[in-house]
Amino acid sequence: MYYERHGSGIPVVCLHGFGGTHRNFKDFLEPIFAKVPGYERHYFDLPGMGQSPVDPSVRGSDEMLDVVLRFIDEKVAGRPFLLGGFSYGGYLARAIVKQRPEQVLGVLLMCPLIHPDKRDVPPKTPLAVDEELLARLTPEEAEGLRNLGVMQTEDVWAKAKTMIFDKKTPESEAFLASEFRTKYYALSFDVDDLAEPFMKPSVIFTGRQDHITGYRDAYPLLDLYPRAALAVLDEAGHMAPAEKEPVVNALVEDWLERVKRSRNA
Repeated sequence: MYYERHGSGIPVVCLHGFGGTHRNFKDFLEPIFAKVPGYERHYFDLPGMGQSPVDPSVRGSDEMLDVVLRFIDEKVAGRPFLLGGFSYGGYLARAIVKQRPEQVLGVLLMCPLIHPDKRDVPPKTPLAVDEELLARLTPEEAEGLRNLGVMQTEDVWAKAKTMIFDKKTPESEAFLASEFRTKYYALSFDVDDLAEPFMKPSVIFTGRQDHITGYRDAYPLLDLYPRAALAVLDEAGHMAPAEKEPVVNALVEDWLERVKRSRNA
């Protein structure tokens, strides 16, 4: 798999969204960690996405989770670590919390996928549309921004074009549309059936206008993650890190402070 490691200190493993790349997290988090040293950031592209080739052995999410756990075993090597998940990556992250709660120091869930099949989502509601911007983009870029963006503006596009949008190979396109997505997208177990609540600092943020993964489905996580802060952000959809960057940065920085205090205690 394509992989990058930055910095040193407490490991931070970041899981991007379905069809996304490591840049879902890297472009958003690196400016934060430039101000907050002491963390070893691990970014990688899941099989069949970004710069990682399709792995024929990965038929669905069960195999994808196995790949991620092997990656953690190799790169983190038994150390406690922080865990981040965006969209589908948030689904995999909660599976890791279920299986390795003692090793995970805290969780960051960005616009997380809660239920793979049945989702409670609001209607698609763009709040700002810059038609001149959309006219300058390629048809593929404009379609992507229209599909995902609540705030379809210059400043959001400047952040989202590398964080969210990327070109896919024909092999990747075929993989993403295969039975993985249509038949084996859900894991074979309930990721939220925890043996006990996860009592470590966490943060969950969702977009109030996110018509992809929604926001209401995340509410029950508060009982499962009693140390989690939950934010529902207005003027934000599935691109909330780009659309509400200052607020999201503050939430992540607060999370890191809470993790630090928890470890010191």
